[in-house]
Formats: sequence, structure tokens, C-alpha cells
Amino acid sequence: MDSHVLIHERIERAADSGVLDLSGLGLSSLPEEVRALRELSWLDIADNQIADLPHWLGELGSLTWLEGAGNQLTRLPESARHLERLTLVDLSGNQLTEFPEQLTALRSLLQLKLAANEIGDIPEDALCLPRLTALDLHGNRLSGIPGGLAEAVELTVADFGGNGLSEVPESLRELSRLSVVQLADTRLRQLPEWLGQLDGLTTLVISGNELRAFPEALCGLSRLRRLDLGGNRIPVLPERLGSLHSLTCLDVSDNLLRDIPGSLPTLRGLTRLDLRGNHLDTLPPEFSELRGLTWLGLSSNPLHRLPECLRELNDLVWLKIAHASLTSLPGWLDGFTRLVELEVEGNLFDVTPTQVAGQRLEDLAPAL
Repeated sequence: MDSHVLIHERIERAADSGVLDLSGLGLSSLPEEVRALRELSWLDIADNQIADLPHWLGELGSLTWLEGAGNQLTRLPESARHLERLTLVDLSGNQLTEFPEQLTALRSLLQLKLAANEIGDIPEDALCLPRLTALDLHGNRLSGIPGGLAEAVELTVADFGGNGLSEVPESLRELSRLSVVQLADTRLRQLPEWLGQLDGLTTLVISGNELRAFPEALCGLSRLRRLDLGGNRIPVLPERLGSLHSLTCLDVSDNLLRDIPGSLPTLRGLTRLDLRGNHLDTLPPEFSELRGLTWLGLSSNPLHRLPECLRELNDLVWLKIAHASLTSLPGWLDGFTRLVELEVEGNLFDVTPTQVAGQRLEDLAPAL
């Protein structure tokens, strides 16, 4: 169907439904006919080539959702501040260099996504949005987050990854409802003690930073289910790690670990554990207690042989043991009948195995 006919048909239907999907249609501008849709509540113009939104955008006063990711926007029209019913704005993947201050007037916003732009600074009061629950600013050029964020008291999800932050934003300290905090690739060297007081956290991602010690304060986060500290410079995990009884996913890959604490196997709820890229040459016998694991990463450690304690972990579905200096695979791996992926490349086997657990090794190789 001709794209112009398709666009016209969708606009006609939107007059009744209040929903207009114009995503991925190669648009360079928003069609003028949209201006007449005063009852429009949901507008999706993602993945086009739109560089400017029309001055009349603010006349669409019934809008509650605006999906505009993946365009070429450098600004919003001034009239956007009149879209007072908006609860979601997604302008990720555009060319914004400044925070659109029109958004500050939108006091009903629940979700704001401005990821993958070029924003270098945010005015002090720009994030004083009392109903905001999710904020995504990852992949910009921010060196700090304004203190006004502390007024977003309903915030539960915050993503500041891929920015140039030198410290964890102090404003997070006041946000007691935070559940998910993403601070990956932000140049952090240390974490504040108060981070351990955000006891509602269920997910904390601090991978790809410059941490040189495991922050003891994190061991008090009793509700934490996912902790990602991969890609730092951490040499030792604390014994108190065992107090994180809610953990299901722990990533400490690409650090400097030479052993793991005896308390780690007490985390019986773990289903995913990533220890790849460390200096581990063995694992403690207690490791066999982690029988809930379905995903285990041990690649790029100087193991030389698979530790006997893994023998009990035969519910594993994914096992990564590539580049681990192995010369053979133990026969007890044949009991791992749930395996769907076994990664073993880069080892120096005396005899290259062809089958494991009744399957051809090539069939267990990770998909490219």
C-alpha cells in the first residue's frame, strides 16, 4: 500500500479511536491533518526522520502518550508546555543538546525518556515532577543530576548510565520509593554509604565503572534481587555478601577476584551468577549448594579443570567455561541434561570433546 494512503487511513481511524501510530513510515514532518484530532490521546511517531514538531502540537490537549524516539529532533515547540495531560514522553534517540524546558510544566508526567541524546546539562528545577515514576537519561553527556530531582518523590526507576557522572546523584538519597537504579558506565570510583539506606532497591546496576572495592553498605539492601558490578576493579567480595538473601542475579564479571567468600553459596535464591573474567583458579566446596543456578559464567578464569563442586549443579541450562585453560571436560557433565548452551571455545583440550550430556557439542554452542 502507498505510504500516503496508509497515513491517511490511520489518521481517519484515529479520529474515532484516539490512537495514532505513524511510527517507521519515513516521515519528515507531522502531517497537518493530525492538527484536527483534538481527542487524540496516543501519538506514536517513533523511528522517522522528523527534525521539527509543528507549532500547533500544543493544541492536541488530550494527548496522554507521546512516542517520538528515533527521530532527528533538536528541540520541542514552545506550545508543548500546554500538553498538561501527558503521562509519558519518549524522545530517546534524537539530537537534543539541551533539556526541553517545556517538559517542566507537565506535572502529570509519569514516565520521561530522553536516552541517547546529546544533553549536557539539566536546569536545577527541570526534574521537579511530583508524579514521575520512571526517568531514563542514559547515554547523554551529563556531568551531574540537579538536586531538584529530590522532589520527584514517586520515582521508582532511574537510569543515568552512559554519562560522565563523577558521583552518585545526591538527590537519590531522598527518594525512598526507588526500586531500580542504573549507573553503568558513568566513571564512578566509589559509592556513598547512604546508598545502602535505599532499602526498596531491587535492581542496582553499577557495571563498567572504576570501583576498587565492594561497597559494604550494599550488603544491607535486603530486597535486592539483581546486583551488577561487572567491569570494575574489585579484588575482594565481603563475607557480608551472604546477607543479600533476595539476590537472584549477581554479576561480578571482569573484576580482579582471586576467590569468592564462603558466604556466597548461602545465596540459595541465585539463578544467574556471572564470574567471568576474573582470576579464579578454583571454587570452594560449598559452591555445590547453589543448586538453583540455571546460568553460570566462569569463562576467562585460569581454572585448568572444572571444580568438582559443580557436579551438583545439574539444573544448569547455560554454562560458560570458554578460555578457562581447560584440558578436558569431566564425565559427570553428561548428567547435565538440561543444558541448552555450553560455551567452551578457547580451551586447550587434549582431546576435543564431541558430545556432552547426549548432545553434540556443536549443537550446544552459543548462537551467533
